[in-house]
Amino acid sequence: MKHTSSSTAFTLIELMVAVLIASLLTAIAIPSYRNYSSRARIPEATSQLIAYRMRMEQSFQDNQTYGIKGVCSLTFNSTENFTYECVTQNNDQTYTITAKGNRKNSMNEFAYTIDELGNTRTTALPQAWGTAPKNCWVIKERMECM
Repeated sequence: MKHTSSSTAFTLIELMVAVLIASLLTAIAIPSYRNYSSRARIPEATSQLIAYRMRMEQSFQDNQTYGIKGVCSLTFNSTENFTYECVTQNNDQTYTITAKGNRKNSMNEFAYTIDELGNTRTTALPQAWGTAPKNCWVIKERMECM
């Protein structure tokens, strides 16, 4: 009688190749996911800054000033990913509203501003996204202002 055996187990090399492939996919996927997540959170800041600018202009129409002694006349609520600050300058006739990212969702390296003229700036970015400040709102990695 002839006895033949067939093995269905993985060899060590096959297992190592599978682990290598999984590691490579993970090395590519995790940074891409983080980038995607950050990009998805940025519109929260930019839309809030635009809305706050409109409210500041309405307040100016009513009061002929943006604030009192360097403090904006409106209060700004924090959101899940950003906190908002406003300061006035030039005898309360100009202002800058800043959206700073919160640490909670790894947005702490982002900061955006808008002023009474509608000028937008990115004042802080993660190093992988480029250098700041830039005279626009950077909403994706390595974006340049036009």
